[in-house]
Amino acid sequence: KTRTSKESIALGGVAEAGTAAANGNVFPTDVSADWSSVNLYDMPGDSTWPIILVSYMYVKKDQTQTNPKTAAALQAFISMVVNDPDALAMEFGFTPPSTTLKALSLRAAGEISYPSSMQAFIFESSANAYGGMATNVISLKRHSYDIYDSSVMQDAVTKLKESLSSLTSEDDHDHAHEHAHEQGDDHEHMSDYNDTLPVVLSVVALVISLFSGCLGCLAFRAASKSRALNDGSSPYAGRA
Repeated sequence: KTRTSKESIALGGVAEAGTAAANGNVFPTDVSADWSSVNLYDMPGDSTWPIILVSYMYVKKDQTQTNPKTAAALQAFISMVVNDPDALAMEFGFTPPSTTLKALSLRAAGEISYPSSMQAFIFESSANAYGGMATNVISLKRHSYDIYDSSVMQDAVTKLKESLSSLTSEDDHDHAHEHAHEQGDDHEHMSDYNDTLPVVLSVVALVISLFSGCLGCLAFRAASKSRALNDGSSPYAGRA
């Protein structure tokens, strides 16, 4: 059958490949053996995806000389990853191991030796008003500083986005108001222009009329002088 990877994952094809590998003795019985040739390619099954990659944890079996607190944290980390009580695998795009493969992993983790003085961590399954605050108890209500800091940063970014959106809206409103104001000024200027245009044209016409009258007077005076010279009646005719 032909399926896409998403279809195969939805049908449990990735986990099914892990189960087929565990049942088919693909993984070495001795967890200390060489795993370089282990692969989950083309596992049998109706819905198995043919190309599966497995995430491994390489852990030193003898942890007896490790700091007890560090050893306890290592043991808790292995338990958290394999058991995945908070379903983090799916959240980060991984497929959690099937029940068969999980049992194989927990059996391998059980072969690790820890310091005799180590106080193992306890995972709180329900809120305990007093026990949840005890040493080496991973409480349901306890969060790391990174998670707290991330939430604070996210709140700050959200507030910043809201402030930016508000400023953008106010700026758009101001631009619209300025545009309307400019259009109003243009209309007023055009109205003033339309009111003063007849007055300006009248003044120009008056100036042109006066100028034409002056030219007419000068022309008349020049013509009269020329006629007087021709008749000998000019007061300047007998002068040498």
